[in-house]
Amino acid sequence: MFAAEWGDLTQLATAALVAQTGEPLPVAVAAVAALWSVTVLAVVVGSQAGRLLSQRLLNRVSAAVFTLVGLFVIGSAFLTRQTQLMMTTLRSRNRCLVSLNAPRTQASPPFA
Repeated sequence: MFAAEWGDLTQLATAALVAQTGEPLPVAVAAVAALWSVTVLAVVVGSQAGRLLSQRLLNRVSAAVFTLVGLFVIGSAFLTRQTQLMMTTLRSRNRCLVSLNAPRTQASPPFA
């Protein structure tokens, strides 16, 4: 179970923060407090939504939100890749332009 759950962004951020600060206890306390706070918030919001909305509507809204988040993640990954390719192309073009516009110097004779 540990191996399946490891790699969550929160865990990676917590591990990075411990590595950066060298203070495992305060980081652990803060991470646990943050997890508990988010869990309590989810329980409160979920219980209120469950009382106000039908199960069918909640399922549809959840599906729509997950779909939108998934599309956003896929779209941002695609745009990031396209941006990287565009920047690489621009850099290589700039190098070519710089080399074409570089002042030409005359080579001195080898035995001057």
